[in-house]
Amino acid sequence: MLTKNNHSKKIEQIFPVILFLILSVLVIFFINNSKSDSKNDSDAEMIQVLPTVALAEELCKSEDLENALTTISPEIPTYEELISIETECNSDDYPGEVIRLNIKEAYSYLTFALEKDIPILGWNNLITTDVTEGETFKTQISANKPGKTLQILISSIDVTSEGETSITYYIYDE
Repeated sequence: MLTKNNHSKKIEQIFPVILFLILSVLVIFFINNSKSDSKNDSDAEMIQVLPTVALAEELCKSEDLENALTTISPEIPTYEELISIETECNSDDYPGEVIRLNIKEAYSYLTFALEKDIPILGWNNLITTDVTEGETFKTQISANKPGKTLQILISSIDVTSEGETSITYYIYDE
């Protein structure tokens, strides 16, 4: 009889602690869930913010890669194995700068590299959104620094380990 009484008292002492732990886990779960929902809402807004010029602008291919590389802004990363560089055909079309680099490199590697390199070059508030369309993998990255905004669209051209990837940079002054 005494041991049953001891067990009952121990259970009564432990029960509030167990109940508190269960409630804490539920509260943390719902808080994290609501944060991810709000992040998804901002991702949906970000897709709409991407300038249509970066998606649809007709760019002109640069014939001289070496010269074109010297004119590229030092605020954006460039990578080896360049296949071609495209720039604005008419820079008076809109305020800003559009550059497309076609690179002989895997899409996943370049996406990862850009996410690491953009902050090193002084860009803040990095937002990455998957905007894949069908068979073409696409990622949009947005960042800013005082007075400037950067939009990047990374698109897979050839999805292999040594694939081709297109990176379109759109830089504009705020």
